[in-house]
Amino acid sequence: MFDIELIDINANEDLTKFKCEDPLLNDFLQRNNAYFEHIMHLSRTKIVKVNEVVVGYFTTEFRSIDIPIYGDDNKYPSIVLKCLAIDENYENMGIGTHILEYVAVTSKDISEFIGCRCLFIDARVSKLKWYKDRGFQFVKAEYNDSSIDKIIIDINDTTVEMFIDFRNNSIIEEMLD
Repeated sequence: MFDIELIDINANEDLTKFKCEDPLLNDFLQRNNAYFEHIMHLSRTKIVKVNEVVVGYFTTEFRSIDIPIYGDDNKYPSIVLKCLAIDENYENMGIGTHILEYVAVTSKDISEFIGCRCLFIDARVSKLKWYKDRGFQFVKAEYNDSSIDKIIIDINDTTVEMFIDFRNNSIIEEMLD
């Protein structure tokens, strides 16, 4: 495996060579939007390096999310994985999975400290299977019972809401009995 280093985004880092498959994610990083949100504490961006080379980045933030599960229409505090991007030269090497595992475990730990319901993502349509294979479920419950190829997505949608639920249903059921 790689010796992966995570560092806070900073003004001194050369990000001009980073290129992932999504131009919007490239722009967010390279046009200083990620850095601006980071220094304003609106979100937090970590640069992912391997052997001193920027191979990816991810951005997290807090947000209130609607999760209509079991007829529950409440808004829940959530940690949002706003961006996760791996440079095209480093795709399919397990770096994205490693970063996602780090984010999920760290988010779960944070939820134990401050209380938040889930790790949420607006998953790119092209990455739905990848996220589902890593434990995410769809916010739209009817999608969870379908195979990825049978999910009908509006032609204008570029993302689909997904999440990992942090609550322990067995403890909740025990309390309600």
